[in-house]
Amino acid sequence: GKEYSHASATEHTHHLSLLGVDNAEVQKHNASRAANKLRTILT
Repeated sequence: GKEYSHASATEHTHHLSLLGVDNAEVQKHNASRAANKLRTILT
């Protein structure tokens, strides 16, 4: 169990690093969307 989850986590990280810039764009998009949601709640 442990070995497998560790391997899949590594695989997942490796896959994300392959995405590179695309992943950075997604992170930026998610961050701004979360910020907008927060702003809406707070106003």
